[in-house]
Formats: sequence, C-alpha cells, structure tokens
Amino acid sequence: MIDIRDPAHPSEVGHCDTPDYARSVVFADGVAYVADDVGVCAVSAQDPSHPQVMACYSTAGQAWSVTQSGGYVYVAVLQAGLVVLRRSGF
Repeated sequence: MIDIRDPAHPSEVGHCDTPDYARSVVFADGVAYVADDVGVCAVSAQDPSHPQVMACYSTAGQAWSVTQSGGYVYVAVLQAGLVVLRRSGF
C-alpha cells in the first residue's frame, strides 16, 4: 500500500506477497481482492501497515483482472473466461 497524500513523495505504507504475479486489484469494505497468475486472493487491509492474505481461490488459468459489485467478485481468467465468486466466500 502506498501513501500518496504528497504526490511528489509517495511512500510505502505496507506490503503483502501473493502467491504469484499480481495483475489487478480492487478494494471493497477493508478488503483488497488481488488477481494474480494462480487465482484471486482476499487481503485484509484493516491495518494498512500490515496487510494479511485471508484466503486465495485458485482459478483454472491466469487471473488477469478483478472487479467487484455488491456481494460478488468478478475475475477475468485468461484461459477460462469469467469466474464469479461470492465475497462472503472469502
């Protein structure tokens, strides 16, 4: 996570590794949903200086992009199309 309150001097607040290459992220209700090569991970951002992976879901191909709406997370998977996950499932 990056502090951009002073755009001329951004600084890292915290970081969290996911299983593979992070490609996309969306944030909702204190949780960052991160699409990476092996799937999508839910990362708790309640404490921005210490984000923690809560759960990961493996997709049948590279998770390329992620968005959310309502109670669902939508993941674009390169080899498999669209995967829809219930946010409470994380």
